[in-house]
Amino acid sequence: MAQHDLRQRIKAKLDALVDELMDSPHAPTTIEEIEEAALRLRDKAGRIVAQEMADEQAQQESAQQNKRACSCGRWARDKGLRSRQVLCLSGNLRLWRRYFYCRRCDRGFCPADERLGLAPGQGYTPRLVREVVRVSALVPYTCAVGLLFDLSGVSVSAKEAQRMSGAAATPAEQYLLQREQDTAAEGYCSDLAPDVLYVEADGVHTPLREGAEDGLVGSWREIKVGVVRALRANGVEMMPPRYVSYLGDAETFGRRWSALALECGALTARLVAVIGDGAAWIWRQAALQFPWAVRILDFFHVCEYLWECGRAAYGEGAAGAWVKARKDELLRSDLPAALAALKALAREHPSAAEAVARTCTYFLNHREQMDYAGYLRRGLRIGSGAAESGCKQVVTQRLKGAGMRWSERGAEAMANLRCFVLSDQWESFTRFWNQQPKNACA
Repeated sequence: MAQHDLRQRIKAKLDALVDELMDSPHAPTTIEEIEEAALRLRDKAGRIVAQEMADEQAQQESAQQNKRACSCGRWARDKGLRSRQVLCLSGNLRLWRRYFYCRRCDRGFCPADERLGLAPGQGYTPRLVREVVRVSALVPYTCAVGLLFDLSGVSVSAKEAQRMSGAAATPAEQYLLQREQDTAAEGYCSDLAPDVLYVEADGVHTPLREGAEDGLVGSWREIKVGVVRALRANGVEMMPPRYVSYLGDAETFGRRWSALALECGALTARLVAVIGDGAAWIWRQAALQFPWAVRILDFFHVCEYLWECGRAAYGEGAAGAWVKARKDELLRSDLPAALAALKALAREHPSAAEAVARTCTYFLNHREQMDYAGYLRRGLRIGSGAAESGCKQVVTQRLKGAGMRWSERGAEAMANLRCFVLSDQWESFTRFWNQQPKNACA
């Protein structure tokens, strides 16, 4: 009977909305006016449906039941109805729920809140919080709340958006830890079986605030970013690139990097290739996490070293032919010829000696990762452009805006959230988040 009454109330109010629209003396005529009228109707209808259904759930307690068991095991007495205002994507809802008070615990509670999935003291629905956090992960807080208002008519302050994003830090860390545990479990096997799995990493420095209350400028710390791409034999990507990041030690990053790769099919792939620049932490973690993988030194970083030597010897405009000859040697995997040419350059042009010494050391340290002819014969890519792009997308575009300074926890949380959004893993993360205790949404 209650469901029938609820249905009839909602139908009556929606019919009234349609009648109001159709009876308007200024009926919409252009497509823009029609669209605007339809959106207004949608917003009003959404608020009506949400309010009626929430009221129904909130008032499920029988008015005759004047006691309710408290968590301590004692009976709490009914103290009547209490109102609570909650903002959802459909607008403001005012809920009337029965309130019970336990004398032993000296606390009150509303059982309807738990059934509705509302966190204690939370003025927003979990769905609204998640959407605010998602938009905030894409654009700065002020832009995020403005965009949310334009699209939904719901007003949230930029400060609240920042607070909500900060509160997402804990579930984000728990989600990443859960992924580590799942992929480390005995017998774990990914559903994906790519022909080639590219695993890349790079780092980008991020502005942090230190002692902001003392007026200090702050510091810069490196956020490590990992990228995993799964490709079929024809070179087509099986999924969007997936990202992971960490503001901290390389060991923790390595575990996150490995977990993401395992989730994407590192154990079932025909071939795994790690691509990176000369950063020592990348290759230490690559050897530790992916000992079976092919390791490739990013060819574009190699070319940057060659250009540095060529410019030092010949100047900006005349170095091209010399650099091209060395690139061709390296693409043939003729490292001895390239090294001999570098040493000859240093003898002929002492101004290039310092750059040549750095380049020779770089090449010798990474000679096992420079078999470019072999890589190309196998159809492998030799550039880490995806890692550099990942650093820009995950960190630079959101965390390095003009005047931005982040706390360590805030920067870590925002980078994680951007990884979820950009990796097309937001739904997976929010399902996990929604299963956490409701105070995680507060």
